[in-house]
Amino acid sequence: RRRVAAGSTDPVATDEASAVAAADVPPPPFSPLLRLGTKQLVVAGLTGAPLLLVPALVMSVAFQAADLLRLGGETSIQPNRIPVVVLVVGLLVLWPIIAGGVMVFRCHGYELGRSGNDLIARRGLLDTRTSVLPLPRVQLVHRAATAPRRWLGLASLEVRTASGGASNQYPVGVAVPIGPAQSID
Repeated sequence: RRRVAAGSTDPVATDEASAVAAADVPPPPFSPLLRLGTKQLVVAGLTGAPLLLVPALVMSVAFQAADLLRLGGETSIQPNRIPVVVLVVGLLVLWPIIAGGVMVFRCHGYELGRSGNDLIARRGLLDTRTSVLPLPRVQLVHRAATAPRRWLGLASLEVRTASGGASNQYPVGVAVPIGPAQSID
């Protein structure tokens, strides 16, 4: 598309010539549909289903490690409630920080927009990622809302297309981490 817009119709153009032609053509106009701030991303992290499993996983690992220590040594370890209490209190304090922080780190500056027939999502704190999804190829739209998100009137959305390639390629998609349930569709 950029080659045609730049005036080069030669399909066998060199990489250097096509790179120069592509650099001269401005990106297509982008009309934003949704922007998420840090506060919204923290709420998405705190109410998302995958991070609700973090406390159970940490507790499970801690108890398995305690069992291994008990079995591995000849000495008898007396059960002590202080490490368990410290672990639980630490988990209750750190879990919201970790849950919100992971989502902010992953999706900072999230912006979803439309350019012609393409849906474009930009996100990332250290590494900005851009996903382009052709709307005519959309095959699946999955709307999800965990119980806390339903109470807050929020939902998440995932839009997927076919990969268009070999059978070992995965479908391509764009995920909207959180948005108002009434207008996210």
